[in-house]
Amino acid sequence: MAINLNAGDDLAGATISGTTVNNTFDWGINLNAGANNTGATISGTTVNNSLGTGINLNAGDDLADATISGSTVSGNVRDGINLNAGANNTGATISDTTVSGNSSTGIVLNSGGNLTGATISGSTINGNGEGGVDACCGGGLGTSL
Repeated sequence: MAINLNAGDDLAGATISGTTVNNTFDWGINLNAGANNTGATISGTTVNNSLGTGINLNAGDDLADATISGSTVSGNVRDGINLNAGANNTGATISDTTVSGNSSTGIVLNSGGNLTGATISGSTINGNGEGGVDACCGGGLGTSL
């Protein structure tokens, strides 16, 4: 079963921990906010073989302080992890996570405005069909990858 949280406006402090999501028909985990998505945390989670993106965090405006740690994301038909903001994407942290064997890109960091303060550390990113990390923004780029 997929995990899907959709907020018409703001989504704050969503936490998913110690969960396994396998063989879903779309994304594995989707945390979507029509406006701001702040402080989402995903830890100790496994997402395998989704027909869409493994973990998708989206904000119509700002995505701030998203954290993914100690997780495994593999074998998904699209991206392994997608962190997307219509405006600014700030403070994203991905640590101690394995992202492998996804058909598209392993990790996508995207922003219509500024992409700042993103950190990927202690993680294994390999065997993804369209590469390991794609960081793209419409404004300034200030990341540590």
